[in-house]
Amino acid sequence: TFYYRNNASEAKKLFEVPKSHIGAEYKWHKAEADFLSFTFNIRLSEEELRGSMGRQHMLDRPKNRDEITQIFIDRAQTVTEYKKGLRSFELTGVGGCESSSLCLKKLTGFSSACFGCAMATIIPSRLANAVAHQSSLVNSLPDTTPEFRAEMNELNRLEAMLKGCSL
Repeated sequence: TFYYRNNASEAKKLFEVPKSHIGAEYKWHKAEADFLSFTFNIRLSEEELRGSMGRQHMLDRPKNRDEITQIFIDRAQTVTEYKKGLRSFELTGVGGCESSSLCLKKLTGFSSACFGCAMATIIPSRLANAVAHQSSLVNSLPDTTPEFRAEMNELNRLEAMLKGCSL
């Protein structure tokens, strides 16, 4: 999938890649897919969103359910902004990320790296799911290994954030 996600950029250097190649299809549809994912997972979510961007999205919501939510002024313009890289959205283990630049925090491999990010939205249901998966991982490791200690620290951070979300 990494090959296709990068639009087969390495293959283009070696071969003549036709426009009908799946890499070209991926690049064409990715912007709209990101837009729809953001709309469904963030703007239309009924959960109490957390994190820096989550708080902003909560302020943008209508105060009561009878109000009409205007998500974007112009869909075509918004999708174009996603295609140009002016906007971005990607689901993470604990919510979503709207950073259009390379995320160095994600390189640590820990979901809790998103907690302090200015472009993160924390979704409590995704965070609860991450806690369940992390707990399962910790339970499968021998408790004398360095991996156990690292994963247990991550579980503690996730549980602390989940407790903060449920207040």
